[in-house]
Amino acid sequence: MVDKITDQNGNVIQEIGSNIRRQVISESASDAIRQIMEYEVADGTQGGGGRAYVAGYRIGGKSGTSEQLNMDRRADGDYKKVASFAAVLPANDPEILVYVMLDDPNNARTDYSSILAAPVVGNIISEVAPWALRPTAWTAARQATRCPTSSGRSGATHRSR
Repeated sequence: MVDKITDQNGNVIQEIGSNIRRQVISESASDAIRQIMEYEVADGTQGGGGRAYVAGYRIGGKSGTSEQLNMDRRADGDYKKVASFAAVLPANDPEILVYVMLDDPNNARTDYSSILAAPVVGNIISEVAPWALRPTAWTAARQATRCPTSSGRSGATHRSR
């Protein structure tokens, strides 16, 4: 999580080493899950997670919509919900994880996390990734071969880098 701690001048005060306790899943299972998550976000044109897409980055994501455990009901009679979206990037070798959870977004006219939380994740990635990662040549080449289209989606800022 934290690699090092620096002072205001950039001098390293403390380096934090990794503390791997155990491997919880196999490497092949991890690869398969990351591929599925990348397909979910893809290039913004397919899958519910496409609203988290940011041009120039390989992003894997998963949405989650759930009912709250307290079983309280809203004014409309439905159970209170949680809308969440988790993303990792780059999808082939994750360095960054972004997780957004919206607590009972009942004024949004939908409960779908892919519509509510994924664009927020996309906005965060568009701000964080340029500082932490370089766009991949693979993604840049893919973008160069695509014709621009209007997705008609609102919310996420999708920047080409």
